[in-house]
Amino acid sequence: MKILVVENKQQNKETLARLLRNNYFEVDSVSTNEEGRQYAFVNEYDLILLHENQPEETRLELCQKIRETENHTPLVILAQEADLQIKLDAFNAGVDDYLINPVSTEELIVRIRALLRRPQKIQEEKISVGPITIDLQKYTVHKNKKLVKLTRKEFILLSYLMKNEGTVLSRGKIMDHVWSFNTDPFSNTIETHILSLRKKLGDRKKPKIIQTVPGCGYKVALT
Repeated sequence: MKILVVENKQQNKETLARLLRNNYFEVDSVSTNEEGRQYAFVNEYDLILLHENQPEETRLELCQKIRETENHTPLVILAQEADLQIKLDAFNAGVDDYLINPVSTEELIVRIRALLRRPQKIQEEKISVGPITIDLQKYTVHKNKKLVKLTRKEFILLSYLMKNEGTVLSRGKIMDHVWSFNTDPFSNTIETHILSLRKKLGDRKKPKIIQTVPGCGYKVALT
């Protein structure tokens, strides 16, 4: 899952990005609303988080511009204002959730996860493909009921592939959903992580569960 953070204070931006990454989200973070609009137009995000230090009028204008492009990405405002009219204006501008600081990190993450479930059917906590089972709530992976230890990025990559079982995912789609905007698209980071996943999962003999589709990308499948 990939989140865009719009926050003009560097320390707050870094704190939010670190919190989200620690909870297995990939993050792009920008400082201005114009950057936020450009990133939202060019990239695919699962959620956009606007923090409190954005001016209220500008913040709502950004939400409206995003919605005008038929972009239905969940929008969350994390603000200091508790005025009812301000909150109503925000929801009328297309905001999906409006949280008042101080909010606990636990509540913020829970609210984000709840929003991320809305566009689809309620997501199962576990996904299984053959002998591999991934627990999306506990961040664990088992093969034949034996725990497999993965890095954070490996877990995100595997969960993205398994959620799209049977679908060929291009390098571009994988890069957009699993890595940040600043990652070099011509690097071999995807290939390196796929090789590491196969090694840790014992998925090196044919037929592989994580399959390479020449000229197209990768997919998870049993055949």
